Amino acid sequence: MNGIPRVVFDTNILFSAVGWLGNPHQCAQAARQGKCLSVTCEPILAELAEKLQIKRGFDAGKAAEFLALLQSAPKP
Repeated sequence: MNGIPRVVFDTNILFSAVGWLGNPHQCAQAARQGKCLSVTCEPILAELAEKLQIKRGFDAGKAAEFLALLQSAPKP
C-alpha cells in the first residue's frame, strides 16, 4: 500500500458534495486532488444518480456527467 488512505463515501456524502461547500464537498475535493483514494460501487452510484434526479432535478444526462466526473478522480 502506498500510504494514501482509501475512503468510501456513501450516497449522502456524495449528494451533499454536489450542492454545498461544507465538509462533504471538501472530502470529495481531497479525492479529486489525489489526497485519498475514493472507492465506490455500482449500487452507490446508482442510488446517487437517482437522488440527483429526484431531489436536485438533474436530468439523466447531467446525473451521468456528474458520475463520470466522480469516477475520473486521479488514482494514486
